[in-house]
Amino acid sequence: MPQHSTDHRSGHSGSCVLITGTLTAAVTLAMLTTSAQAFDARSIALGGSAVAHGIGVNGAIENPASLTGMKRRGDTAHFLLGAAIDARDHGELVEILLDDDNRDLADDLEAEIENVSGSSIEPECSTAAFIPPTQNTVCLRGTQQLAVLADDAISLLNDIDGQPIEALGEGQTGFAVTNTPLPFAVHLGARATGYGVVNVDDNDRQYVNDFVTIMEDDEVTFGEIDSSARFTIENGTFNVDQPEDVISSTGEGAMMSRVQLGVSLATSVELADYSVDLGVTPKFSRLTAMGLQAQLSETFNDSSVPFEDQLEDSEVEESSFTFDIGASTQLPALPVRLSAVLRNVVPESIETNNGFEFETTPQLIVGALHQRENLSLMASLAINTAELDGIDTHPVALGVEYDTGLLAVRGGLSADLGRDDDVVALSAGIKLGPLEVGGRLSGVNQGQIGAQLSFGF
Repeated sequence: MPQHSTDHRSGHSGSCVLITGTLTAAVTLAMLTTSAQAFDARSIALGGSAVAHGIGVNGAIENPASLTGMKRRGDTAHFLLGAAIDARDHGELVEILLDDDNRDLADDLEAEIENVSGSSIEPECSTAAFIPPTQNTVCLRGTQQLAVLADDAISLLNDIDGQPIEALGEGQTGFAVTNTPLPFAVHLGARATGYGVVNVDDNDRQYVNDFVTIMEDDEVTFGEIDSSARFTIENGTFNVDQPEDVISSTGEGAMMSRVQLGVSLATSVELADYSVDLGVTPKFSRLTAMGLQAQLSETFNDSSVPFEDQLEDSEVEESSFTFDIGASTQLPALPVRLSAVLRNVVPESIETNNGFEFETTPQLIVGALHQRENLSLMASLAINTAELDGIDTHPVALGVEYDTGLLAVRGGLSADLGRDDDVVALSAGIKLGPLEVGGRLSGVNQGQIGAQLSFGF
């Protein structure tokens, strides 16, 4: 987690500290968030449409009934070791933070402000002047560079204001045994979810903008000082209101981590003229959640509790249990397999000490598979909107896979109707032996990528 700096030098102008503090808070608050899509490399490549055509351990995670299909194909065992990330940078905040000009902006502002803050004013503006100053009397010169830097700072504040930065990291490992009377899989996964956003107050934006409008002509007059609520003359020096007395911007963020152990079991039963595969996955989790609602003025106060400490103070840990149930059957009159999985049958929730709540609620997803030799066409649709670790999700997806056994090429088209930011996305992936890679792109700065070793015999 990024560390929060509490080094504040007296005499700094609010613009420098505001930018530094805002960006620090943005990164501190930018925790991890979830994606509604399936999160193994194969499912990512297929757009999340693998409910009706699960393979290996990740197939059991998608739909436990898939284990019986693996047994029917003659599979003996499967192993999985994989990881994936999901990044959603709506305001291109990462790119902004990594830009060379922006990385140096706070330091440049600091150096320039030190040349201005506490500067001696022109004698004509002194109370001891023989002739009282007029509105046009110049009290301070050499301010244009500060105005230029402050203008860059305004652009930066506008760019990051209200723009969430989100990401997810997940790892999975497990094995499946499918040549037994009751096929089973054991899988262990860990992931973290959350969000972070900074909301810049208009008064704070104006605070920085005063440097631009008043100092852009390279001088500050007595009238400009007299009409500004931020600038004063004291004892012959030019002074600026300190940020801890002015800043009112806020930030908020929350995160949740989950370590989950699942055990999938499957069997097949005869119902009327149909052979139906059935599966169940009990899931045991250890949940950790923390949240933060912060006034950014705390950044500028040496006595305030650092943001990371506030997050730790809000931390809550709980154990949780839920389960998935799945089914699959081949239609006798059509070359189509229908499947369904009801995920997270028992709702889960965890709430931080300061009121941030993460919920996971049941969701029914149906899917279909049509196969012709090595070519598979898949589709899936969530029947209802549900919450997954606090994020609304309602996925719909189409996928295609050409698999020769050693080599597989995959593609998909998907969307999450439960998320305003998840427009129609394209996905693609490849398998070469046990190595699988998949990616999904739903925007220039929004996408998933996963890689895993998944093999069976």
